[in-house]
Amino acid sequence: MTNTTETKHLNKSVNYFQPEFSHIYIEEEALKWDRTEEALSSFPNAERIPITDYKQIFNRPNQNIFSQHNSKKLILAVKKDPFLYRGSDILQDTQYQNIYYTTPLINCVYHCDYCFLHGMYPSANLVAFVNDSDFYNAVDEGIMGRNFKSEPLLLSIAYNNDLLAFENKVSYCKNWIEYAKNKNNLLIEIRTKCANVNSIKEITSNPNILFAWTLTPNEIRRKYEQFTPSLEKRLDALEIIISKGWKVRICVDPVLYVNDWESIYNNLFDKLFSRIKHEQISDMVIGVFRMNKNYFNRIRAQKPNSELYYQNWGQSDNIIESSESVKSVMYDKIEEMINKYIPLEKVYFWKNAS
Repeated sequence: MTNTTETKHLNKSVNYFQPEFSHIYIEEEALKWDRTEEALSSFPNAERIPITDYKQIFNRPNQNIFSQHNSKKLILAVKKDPFLYRGSDILQDTQYQNIYYTTPLINCVYHCDYCFLHGMYPSANLVAFVNDSDFYNAVDEGIMGRNFKSEPLLLSIAYNNDLLAFENKVSYCKNWIEYAKNKNNLLIEIRTKCANVNSIKEITSNPNILFAWTLTPNEIRRKYEQFTPSLEKRLDALEIIISKGWKVRICVDPVLYVNDWESIYNNLFDKLFSRIKHEQISDMVIGVFRMNKNYFNRIRAQKPNSELYYQNWGQSDNIIESSESVKSVMYDKIEEMINKYIPLEKVYFWKNAS
């Protein structure tokens, strides 16, 4: 007869969750798009469930996104207007002024503790929009209607997701790269933490694409980034992309004010610039932790065991962020760390939302 202690131990070893993407919800309207068939072929054993509107599943009440991350589902849907969104103040400051983002995919395969998506959306499930041509038409209109005609439209397609990390399932990056190939006045940013570049490494590079690699010290990754690849693997991928002639941006964001943070981030920059020279990158963006106050409070309410949300944060307008004194110290120290490797005019720091 099994005693109580043994029973508890056995129960802890049981996985009560379905495999990831075991179920795929499909809007009826999505069935007429080629992207849907591609997505379904990537999950041949998934149960297919017809729906009329993705919001029935994605927006239903009383979901726990942190439990759902153990068994995410995929929803195939047709995006409606709007397709383009203005870049918010919470994005990094760069030399560009026509900054927009779009959402071909909602949510991320990774599960980083500091990610605003946990507070922005009610669900951890992924929504893959299948009507690519509607997105492209909207971008064409955005290019024509941009405010600063002397500058390109900078479009992030991986602001609310990590498209490259999902590329082996649905080839969004490949298709966006093809769309951008002959476009004037367009620069598409593809931000990622992914290390698998096999799906794109044979594609001919073009100057209208900017790959933005987010690099994280392993000490931070192990504690706050579930499922992401190591720093070394990201650098391997970065070297491959650079060798193929792609335009590259380096992102170190967020820089977290943890114990021994100076040593941790100094080691990151040493590793980065021992392998990549500043001449090989377009620019570098650096930011501290920051999040919309409402998103922050929603995450804190659902995740009371994360000390990240109980630190002594500052607040500027509706943004929770590192205090001005901490931010000033961190940026001064980081400038000292990187000044020996890269001209500071190539580095953009997120300052504040004002």
